[in-house]
Amino acid sequence: MIEGIKASFLAGLCAVIGVVPMLFVKGISKRIISGLLGFASGIMVTTSTFNLLLPAIHRDSLWKVISGIVVGFFLMLAMEVFVPHLHADQAYSKGPNRNLLKAILIGAAIALHNIPEGLAIGVGYGSGAASIGLVLALSIGTHNIPEGMVLAATLLENKFPKPLVFLLSFITGIIEPISALIALISIGFIHSFISFFLAFAAGAMFYVVFNELIPECHDTGFKTTATFGFLLGIIAILVLEKIVGVKV
Repeated sequence: MIEGIKASFLAGLCAVIGVVPMLFVKGISKRIISGLLGFASGIMVTTSTFNLLLPAIHRDSLWKVISGIVVGFFLMLAMEVFVPHLHADQAYSKGPNRNLLKAILIGAAIALHNIPEGLAIGVGYGSGAASIGLVLALSIGTHNIPEGMVLAATLLENKFPKPLVFLLSFITGIIEPISALIALISIGFIHSFISFFLAFAAGAMFYVVFNELIPECHDTGFKTTATFGFLLGIIAILVLEKIVGVKV
């Protein structure tokens, strides 16, 4: 359990790593943003498919896997509808009070994204296959770096103070180890449903990718760049899995 918490904490901290360089540059182009978001999407889709869905299918019945995907997907949809939040591209504001209010709402949006990521890491370590948990943590951490860069660039462009941007990324990163802990505890009580939890995490991450990341990288107007970024994300995870030696 401790290894899973540590790994999820470091994965969440990677968002802060992505933010730091953006505090010292004027900004990044929309083409680069599109490529980074595409790269992050490729990582998430590949990781969810190979390290969550395939192990789930190999472990148990198909109906448990399908039900897990559906529940994870619709839970994220429900949270998207009912939890007050604001995406970074809606962040423009003037004045410290408006900045603070919008920062809280943007933090809620990031937290929604980080919940399934933390759950995935926790489920990976709870599955009993340490290599799956490790590659999930490394994959999500790698995904969090460009996502943190894009978030920081957007907020700084909209005149948010640098300390607030840094603090926001750090606080929301804590959501991942908390989610991982919840997953690890839950699996400890209901270990027979581990395939359901694996598929649940995959369904939740699929929702985030197709509802948020892909539309955002297309909105920049550089779809081809985003597509190549997506391809590079897939390749990066396949290489990572080969290095780590994941066996589903």
